[in-house]
Amino acid sequence: MLIKSIPLVTSLIVATADTYEEYKADEQFERLELKLQKAEADVEAFKEKLAELDETDKQYISHTVTDILQSYGVEIYPMRREFLANMLIHDIKAFNNDDFDAYESQLIQKVFNRVADVDILMLGLFNKTYGDGSERMNKVLDDLQSRFESECNDLGTRVKIKSVIEDCLSNQLFEQKLVGKDGTHPSSLSAAEDNKALEISSLGNSLLSYVGNLSLIKSDEDK
Repeated sequence: MLIKSIPLVTSLIVATADTYEEYKADEQFERLELKLQKAEADVEAFKEKLAELDETDKQYISHTVTDILQSYGVEIYPMRREFLANMLIHDIKAFNNDDFDAYESQLIQKVFNRVADVDILMLGLFNKTYGDGSERMNKVLDDLQSRFESECNDLGTRVKIKSVIEDCLSNQLFEQKLVGKDGTHPSSLSAAEDNKALEISSLGNSLLSYVGNLSLIKSDEDK
């Protein structure tokens, strides 16, 4: 059974000039259909605007949507598919608002492909706990370890918060600053944990805006 039995997903694939024979109408795409139904007006507006573009302009957004759909089609983890669905809806809405940035979207996709789900969840939990501000590393480690484990127990293994943060730092999703006892940012200080503050980087915030500004996500199949 081809994906033609799933109206919104099919129409989106056809609108982006991709062939849909390779996409199967399995449970994965049924979940995407549920997600897209919540943004059906945006999808329809997207298709109408896309049809008005010349071929060169159309390719920018078409390639982006196609890449996300292809990634979604081969992904086996529900959480990852939830992130991809949110990225797809983000680009559709941005395009409708004349705010689509093909370069940024491609950059976010590359970042997304190299980071783990647990990194994205850490960003969301940090944002939920501390907002846009920074917080001392030792406080972050104490605050988030138990909360992260209790909320992410379905990951199946004990997660070391410090290791996740280090991975986020290496992928430039977090930034680290030195702080004095008065909260200022001196030019030099000891490298002790008490003197380090952590905050989400601009790249990390961009990634969150694409995948959904979240701490813990529940996919449509879990609700």
